[in-house]
Formats: sequence, C-alpha cells, structure tokens
Amino acid sequence: MKLIARSQAQLSKLIQLVVESDTLKASGGPNTRTARLGAEGSRVLENVKNVLQASKAWGDEKNGDDLIQNFFVSYP
Repeated sequence: MKLIARSQAQLSKLIQLVVESDTLKASGGPNTRTARLGAEGSRVLENVKNVLQASKAWGDEKNGDDLIQNFFVSYP
C-alpha cells in the first residue's frame, strides 16, 4: 500500500488523526499496548505527539500552497 498525501491539508488531517488516535494515548485502556507504559514511556509518547504537532504546524504555515508535494509529483 502506497500512502501519499497529495496536499498539505491531507497531510495535516493524517497527522491529526494519528495524534488523536489510541496509538499515542498513554492510557489507552487495559488491553492496549500502551496500558503498561511507565513514566518514561509516557514522556516518549508526549514527545512524539509534540513532534507531529510541530510538523503539522510548520507544514500548515510554510507549505499551505503544496509546493513540496508538487515538487515530488513533478520530478519522479
């Protein structure tokens, strides 16, 4: 499966879905992989979320016109 964000809006939506998903919740529930995380694991998850949110904010601010995606589509 090939996942390509065709626009910054799509990429931002994808990042937001990941950030809000159970995958990055430190207390995902008793049967989830993150249920047994300690303090350090919880900090790592928060750091990953922060990096994703910063990437989203940068992309929204600097790539709102989709120049990066257009570059890669134009030059395979």
